[in-house]
Amino acid sequence: MCSLSKTDLFCGLCKKDQEGIYHTALGNILVKKGENSSAINHFSQAIELGDPAAANNLATTYRIMGDFQKSSEAYGKYIDMVGYLDDYAKGE
Repeated sequence: MCSLSKTDLFCGLCKKDQEGIYHTALGNILVKKGENSSAINHFSQAIELGDPAAANNLATTYRIMGDFQKSSEAYGKYIDMVGYLDDYAKGE
């Protein structure tokens, strides 16, 4: 669970040298609000910035949406980033 405050989150998103954790955190918030398309955009940005948690969250979001092909691709990206599929990503 991310412990960033709203201020931390928005300041982090505005920084020139962004870290993926901020996009991942915002993506998580958007998923909970049912704004999956916006969440996908933020997870994708976080992946580009090197946050593997975003790839796992992207895969989960696609799975929730019923797009199993894209979910599988995102899990593949997660495995590429971390080298294995851990218990958390497996849902265990």
